[in-house]
Amino acid sequence: DPLAALKTRGGEAKVSMTLDRGRATYVIGAREKGKTQLWIDRDTFTPVRLMGAGAAAGEGAAGPIVELRFSDYDLALTGGKFPRLIETLVDGARVDAFSVESFEASVAVPAKAFERDGLSSTIK
Repeated sequence: DPLAALKTRGGEAKVSMTLDRGRATYVIGAREKGKTQLWIDRDTFTPVRLMGAGAAAGEGAAGPIVELRFSDYDLALTGGKFPRLIETLVDGARVDAFSVESFEASVAVPAKAFERDGLSSTIK
């Protein structure tokens, strides 16, 4: 049960709806800014956003709001199963983005690709 799992990790198991870039979206988690939230597209059930508070700089300090945005689930490229664009935002400012140029499902990936040195040489 995803809602029970969210509760056990300190999140709030509330579900609401909002619009995200003109699309109806479920918001799972607390309504307050800075709390853990998962946004899911109502029609495709694909993740749209994952956000929560980052690590605080010191005791009593509020951490930055860290957000991952997933978009452009291109049916032709990924079969609609993987986003073409993944963005990282900190306090609303984009700090990083990854775009998918090709996608293959069920491909064997060597274990070395997941090692730190292997990862940097695998990603182009």
